[in-house]
Amino acid sequence: MALGNLGNAAGAALGLAVLFSVSALAFTVVKYAGAAYLIWLGIRTLRAAPAVATDTPPPARPLRQVLRDGFVVALLNPKTAIFFAAFLPQFMNPAGSALTQSLALGVGFVLIAATTDICYVSAALR
Repeated sequence: MALGNLGNAAGAALGLAVLFSVSALAFTVVKYAGAAYLIWLGIRTLRAAPAVATDTPPPARPLRQVLRDGFVVALLNPKTAIFFAAFLPQFMNPAGSALTQSLALGVGFVLIAATTDICYVSAALR
């Protein structure tokens, strides 16, 4: 999942760098649109019905297949790419390099997300 998310972060970084090099107004528009999108995601999450868990474990699959499926699902998830494009500009300095900043922020986000995912898996295995 982390490798797929890293691909999305890199794609968003390249797209944001091109967009922001063209227009400071585009930077501002994307930044506020991203903030609105994140607020909408939060409201939608709060309104969603809780998921129901089952006691039946899924069948075991080869590790290679699990890694491949996680990578492909994360890489092809359009919501992840949109999230990075909406999230990263909130923390960028318009005077700095958009590509460098968005890549650094994307890598940082992926590292934090991978760390928390590992913690969740470790806790679930106990």
